[in-house]
Amino acid sequence: QCVDNVSHEFRTPLTVIKEYVSLLSDGVVGPLSDKQCHFLDVVNDRADDLSHMVDDMLDLSKLDSGLLGAWRKNTKLDTIVAHVRPALDRKALVREVSLDFDLPPALPEIYCDPEKVGRIIVNLAANAIKFCREPGKVRIEARHDESANDVVVDITDNGPGIDTDDQV
Repeated sequence: QCVDNVSHEFRTPLTVIKEYVSLLSDGVVGPLSDKQCHFLDVVNDRADDLSHMVDDMLDLSKLDSGLLGAWRKNTKLDTIVAHVRPALDRKALVREVSLDFDLPPALPEIYCDPEKVGRIIVNLAANAIKFCREPGKVRIEARHDESANDVVVDITDNGPGIDTDDQV
């Protein structure tokens, strides 16, 4: 319950921050320089990061209490990626990272919770964007593993990788 309360208390100011950033970015209070627009993109990106952290905290709380549900249905990976891609493109732009996608159009449908799979892709890709080297390069690709009848998503970057002691 405490996590739910704290999460709610974070959401209100985050919503206000994002709304004011949007108003400024849209030029409601006057024209902005390119540098000011870039700074607002950074603020928006960081607010999105905080919002994702709140979502993750809520999911962990639900998982611990046995209340985390999955709403699975047949869906296409490209539909999930299309939903999360604008946020990833924005994050890559702010960090000056090249972000490439290779999603073959003939991938089969997958039976999953599209919102949760999208959040997993965002979390992994955001970490790749955050920790890659300069010049940053991140690639998101998918393939059909016919032997397991699975769709496999790979997210790679040119960063240092995860220390072997920290790998699960």
